[in-house]
Amino acid sequence: IGAAVLYGEVGTLNMADIAARSAMLAAQDRGIFDAGLGVLGIAFLIKAGAWPLNFWLPGAYGSAGAPVAAVFSILTKVGIYAVLRIGSLLPESTGFGPFGGEGLFYGGLATMVFGMVGMLTTQRLNRLVAFSVVLSSGTVLAACALRPESLTAPALFYMLSSVFASGAFFMLTGMTDRIGTHTSQ
Repeated sequence: IGAAVLYGEVGTLNMADIAARSAMLAAQDRGIFDAGLGVLGIAFLIKAGAWPLNFWLPGAYGSAGAPVAAVFSILTKVGIYAVLRIGSLLPESTGFGPFGGEGLFYGGLATMVFGMVGMLTTQRLNRLVAFSVVLSSGTVLAACALRPESLTAPALFYMLSSVFASGAFFMLTGMTDRIGTHTSQ
């Protein structure tokens, strides 16, 4: 729905063209454009596992099989990348909608706290790894909200390395589950 609204307002789905054409929108069209941007932002933040939209993530990732959970951890970072990509194209005068600013920074911090508390309170290894995905998402979201260009490369490097680490941890939990199953029989 958000993509359709943006296309209706600016006539393209090319991110660079959206950024250029958004600056030329008339005042009466700005509200509809911002609403479409808000819908996309919420969808990407749900995918990124941002608090409070991440209620589903620990349970879903903790219950999935190890290879599926490893792929899911990659897909979580796709939402973060979308937030980073669109937020980097929009000029600061637009207020970024859900793609930046103080709201995203504090949302990233809240996501980090939620992930840390979850890691400290869970007793299942696969849920611990799921909460670590939440924690890494919060770290990248908070870093992206600050918007200095000097943070982009380190945030992307951290995002890539955390994907590999969480995928490896999910695969390790699958191995420990299989070993635990065989030894208890």
